[in-house]
Amino acid sequence: MDKSQIASFAKREIEPVLSIAGAPAYRCSAYLKDGLFLPCVLLTSAASQVSLATRRFQETREQERQGKAGQGLRYADIVKVFAAAGNRVNDYDIDRVETSPFAYLSPDSARSRVRRA
Repeated sequence: MDKSQIASFAKREIEPVLSIAGAPAYRCSAYLKDGLFLPCVLLTSAASQVSLATRRFQETREQERQGKAGQGLRYADIVKVFAAAGNRVNDYDIDRVETSPFAYLSPDSARSRVRRA
């Protein structure tokens, strides 16, 4: 599957959740090109992640400039969160995606209500 096929599958087959960037995201299983199976991944828009990172960089830099940084995260900490923390898989490393039995369903979703019945 290429990037557009992955996105099309996610939008068609998977109930969206809200990402930390405030954009739709999709939980699914993924098989990588080397055969590795990831039982639950979150597909998100790179553009929404870049937008969030840029906003946080600007906010943190401005707070530091005004001396209002307080006990919160410093600029270097914010850069670390976006550049060197967490787990990410490149879209070009994904062979295919499938629905995941491990994916979180919101309590209000129709599929969640069916599973509880």
